Amino acid sequence: MTASYNVWLVLLSYLVASFAAYTTLGLAARVNRPDGGLARGWMAAGAVAMGIGIWAMHFIGMLALHLPVHLSYDVAVTLVSILPAIGASAVALALMRRARVGLALHLACALAMGLGIAAMHYTGMAAVRMQPDYSYDPVWVAVSVLVGVAASFAALSISLRARAEPTAASTPLRSRGAASLVMGLAIVAMHYSGMRATHFVEGSVCVSPPLGVDPIWLALMVGVGSCLLLLAMLAAATLDLRRLERKRQVDADMLVRATELAAEMNADAISSEAHKRAIVESSLDGIITIDRLGRVIEFNAAAEVIFGYRRDQVLGWPLSECIIPPALRERHERGFARVLAGGPSMLLGRRIEIGAMRRNGEEFPIELALTSTPIGGEPAFTAHLRDLTERRAAEQSLRLRGLALDSVDNGICIVDSRGAIEYMNPAFEAICGWPAEALLGVSYSRLFRLPDGREGVPRALRVSVARGGLPLTRLHHVRPDGRELWCDVVVKVLRGESGQVTHSVAVVSDVTEAVLHEQQLNRLANFDSLTGLANRAHFRRLLDQRLGRERPMSLLFVDMDGFKQINDTFGHHVGDELLSVLGQRLKACMRDGDLVARLGGDEFVMLIEARGTTLDVMEAAVIDRVRASLAQPIHARDELLMARCSIGISRFPEDGLDADTLLRAADHAMYRAKRSGRTNEDEQVTVW
Repeated sequence: MTASYNVWLVLLSYLVASFAAYTTLGLAARVNRPDGGLARGWMAAGAVAMGIGIWAMHFIGMLALHLPVHLSYDVAVTLVSILPAIGASAVALALMRRARVGLALHLACALAMGLGIAAMHYTGMAAVRMQPDYSYDPVWVAVSVLVGVAASFAALSISLRARAEPTAASTPLRSRGAASLVMGLAIVAMHYSGMRATHFVEGSVCVSPPLGVDPIWLALMVGVGSCLLLLAMLAAATLDLRRLERKRQVDADMLVRATELAAEMNADAISSEAHKRAIVESSLDGIITIDRLGRVIEFNAAAEVIFGYRRDQVLGWPLSECIIPPALRERHERGFARVLAGGPSMLLGRRIEIGAMRRNGEEFPIELALTSTPIGGEPAFTAHLRDLTERRAAEQSLRLRGLALDSVDNGICIVDSRGAIEYMNPAFEAICGWPAEALLGVSYSRLFRLPDGREGVPRALRVSVARGGLPLTRLHHVRPDGRELWCDVVVKVLRGESGQVTHSVAVVSDVTEAVLHEQQLNRLANFDSLTGLANRAHFRRLLDQRLGRERPMSLLFVDMDGFKQINDTFGHHVGDELLSVLGQRLKACMRDGDLVARLGGDEFVMLIEARGTTLDVMEAAVIDRVRASLAQPIHARDELLMARCSIGISRFPEDGLDADTLLRAADHAMYRAKRSGRTNEDEQVTVW
């Protein structure tokens, strides 16, 4: 029976075969990814899609066959024929997952794939049932199988080469398309060589159930459907590859960043180690590290200066033999063994003062702080050492200075720049009468006053800071027990390196006895011991001062009448009492600022200045007050006496321009008043 083919369907079968090959190349890169179950899932899906694509090519090729009789196909057998195609595709994709493929494995897979495709073809042929049955030419069957194996070998070779590319997108489209056309041609050749092996008997009739669809439309539906399935598979694979590429890029970027970070960490570690080494070497404290055997493994520059050893001289040497004094070595060994055993230690994490030994055998005090610093998981300890020789000398010097300050008789007080007390010696406490606890932090300006009672120390301190010190100043102080003191105070300022005043030192001397003695001498020299009024010499000085003002003033010369008779009758003690009371009454008659003095005996003088009114008015007012005062009897001891006096008045500048002239004029006026008063015994006060 003569057979012919529909050229368009043959062309369609070739295109489907080529597109299936193109899809295979696209999946080759995906199934080779080392992502476990996802890659295996892609392999299974790819095997089904590829198998359907190859089967669709054969089915379309079968539909392209045209015989003189109507052909139909058994649907069940036709669908079963897909399975060998899927199996052959699975073999091909499984081969893609192997890291290395030898020639023997390559040939074995090509043979299995070729036989699978042949099985698909001849199973599909079995779907056509003829009466009488068709037969096969063995030669052409063998040729078709060989063509299938050869086509499979070529397809696998192209796929393996494509797999070697980094990604499917990196495979040139032109070479990939050419390879697909070659593979499609090989698959078509296998199919049509297999069709060439089929011999239909003349007059045969097809007994397969009719399909009910025109073969051309069926071929188009199968071809388009398989192509859409392959296209969907190819698109999904492309998107997945792009996702993998992005992930790969991210992983690559992370790897680069991790590499850079590792390099940075390594550089930082090196820099940190160098930094730590620089810190250790530049430390002012001696730093010595020992291992679990007590051997020196680190010895910095400061330790070299402290102990007199070079670093290379002590590395590996037991610590106890180089810096521990012989008397302390046994104790050191016991303590170190206890620390290694994990027992309690008084050294770790604390600062203590112990003795150490220099290279020349000299023993000296050091401050030690011991810390545990394991190295590589092995116990190690670092000692931080500080030479206390200079500190001990400074402490001894300060102790001697403190003893000296505590032993002096003068009070010494140190205050800060604000005047707050920071230190006082025992003598200062004794002078002030306050304990140190009550005064520390208090401004010492509260303790002293100027002689006139004003708080002048704050201003004096400001002046002292500006001038570089406070000169000798006499100040007044009242102790808590009410005792009044006079103190001489000298202040010296202390300046810092920048020249700014940081502290002041006040030296205080108790001069109360000297001041009281001076006050007593002053009273004896300037005041009348009986009445407490200014004496003749002091009054003359005060009068000269007042005359220098050149203001109008009056001088009242007062003399008691009959004072000699009172002395002779009642005694001098009554006369002294009378003079004392008379002096106080005369003083009470004067305004503040006016003067009253006792010149001697029973003679008094009163000085009045014109302030806000005329001298006549002032004189009259004072004389009236004197008359009223003397009108009252005076109790002198057990006697009741009445005092009478004569007053002479002289005026400045009318009666004189100097003290002597004014006193003489007032004296003469007093005598005239006394003479005139004798004629009038009823007058208590006679004035001239």
